[in-house]
Amino acid sequence: MSDAAPSTAILVPQARRSGMIDLWRAIACLAVVLYHGSETPNLPTDSPLVTVMSSLGHHGWLGVPMFFVISGFCLAQAVQIRAAQTCGVIAFWKDRLLRIYPVYWAALLLALLLALIATPFNGLPPSSAFPSSTSALLSNLTLVTNWTGHQPQLMVSWSLDYEIGFYVLVGAALFAPLRRTSHRLWLYMAITTLAHMDSPVAWFPLLGSWPAFACGLAVHSALQTKLSSPVRFLALLYPLALAALALLTEVSLSAAFAPAFALCLLASLAWEPRLPPPPRALCAIGLASYSIYLVHIPFMSPMLNLFHRLLAPDSAAYTWVWIGHLIVGVTSGLLFYHLIERRCETLRTRLSSHSSSPYSVATA
Repeated sequence: MSDAAPSTAILVPQARRSGMIDLWRAIACLAVVLYHGSETPNLPTDSPLVTVMSSLGHHGWLGVPMFFVISGFCLAQAVQIRAAQTCGVIAFWKDRLLRIYPVYWAALLLALLLALIATPFNGLPPSSAFPSSTSALLSNLTLVTNWTGHQPQLMVSWSLDYEIGFYVLVGAALFAPLRRTSHRLWLYMAITTLAHMDSPVAWFPLLGSWPAFACGLAVHSALQTKLSSPVRFLALLYPLALAALALLTEVSLSAAFAPAFALCLLASLAWEPRLPPPPRALCAIGLASYSIYLVHIPFMSPMLNLFHRLLAPDSAAYTWVWIGHLIVGVTSGLLFYHLIERRCETLRTRLSSHSSSPYSVATA
């Protein structure tokens, strides 16, 4: 995940991981964990701490568009490095799928086992822990539940459906005619244009989430010192225009948030060499954010369900259990990262013949 990359002329470091990327990943990941914890019914209302945390948590879903923006930046960086290495599109797609699927399959298996263990306590048959049909199982295994209408067994996996689609679209830039930087930019601009048109989005729903991803692509282009100043300015103009348009037209918060966050990401990466390093604890969470994102709900929900039966929801003990279940969600993800994801990454490195970006490009 931290392979050294060939030197390129951009303002962010290339020989090491970016602490700022990991910091933003940690913030996005913790926001999602808090969001799912705050969705718990019967939260104690007499605890000021829980009241404040749950109020913040109701906006934690914004961590997902943050992940999409970060993923856009990291994928653009990965494609740039692969193009310089004359890596083909098939090799790129293979590497990306090896990044997503093995870790996801392990998390899915773990979630199914935990659900199976919980069935006797919930008065449910063991079969309720598993997909209801073969097609539902295949949809979950292949991360296409958004497109087939099946229920995802791992609640957060819907965003990975989009991530896989982003890999396919961005990886197309590695086809031989598109290897030049200018050609890649034209491809990104063409897809982005389609994403802002109603008919293409209706036919290809993946494009509905593309603008947040494209903001990350724009951040990467704006930091490219080899690009001309007008091109870098146009890249910067995209998230600026999106944020301004969203605020002026009063559309959804997500539409305004993604480009606004992209500008924050741009500023933080440009100034990273002059800023103090982020806290190590947050960087560790950012590094393990994919694992935490995948497994926090399967561990948090059973714990809270159990104590909800044993404790009164308005008791002080339940308040601390609620806070503790958030810690359990993060801790379980950290353990899953060290026990599973790191081993999957070792396998991916052995099977990939090209070095990648120092930034991990999974959205989580």
